[in-house]
Amino acid sequence: AVHRLLTETVGSSHSRREIYVNLANLSPATADGIYRALSIALVGVSALVCGLARLPDRRRFVLEISIGIALMVAIAPVSRKAHFVSLMVPMSYLVATGVATGARRPLLWLAPAWALLNLTGSGLIGRSASVRALAWGALAWGVLLLWGGLVGERVRERGRPTPAGSGEPVPEARLG
Repeated sequence: AVHRLLTETVGSSHSRREIYVNLANLSPATADGIYRALSIALVGVSALVCGLARLPDRRRFVLEISIGIALMVAIAPVSRKAHFVSLMVPMSYLVATGVATGARRPLLWLAPAWALLNLTGSGLIGRSASVRALAWGALAWGVLLLWGGLVGERVRERGRPTPAGSGEPVPEARLG
């Protein structure tokens, strides 16, 4: 998506109709440098958030694996729709967290990410619109939203105390 948005290149190589979505006309080398810098930033944020400390419980382990999966799909230089099936683990984590805790926040991250990822399916919005959504990077934006939600959950988990010896976080207090 970075290259399509920053260079004058066809954004719909998978379609018979050419669609250009470039917002800038940078050189391929400059766009590649921006892509690499963004990738390094995402890896850095993920590493900072996850930290190097031993994980105190299984749920945090699954959360950090989910961050890693979303990160790999987000920064892969070439991703095909088939690669996005691996996002079922991070999506399942957000659903399970929302259901288990009653919190809406994980589902509020998941809903727009899921919608963006599904906008590329021609059966949902039609062939022409799905090609345009794919050209504008709906898959990339969906993965980045999913990654952001997971990182937000990990930051939130960092501050939660765990009962002595249990390895499990203290459940959230719910009012009402």
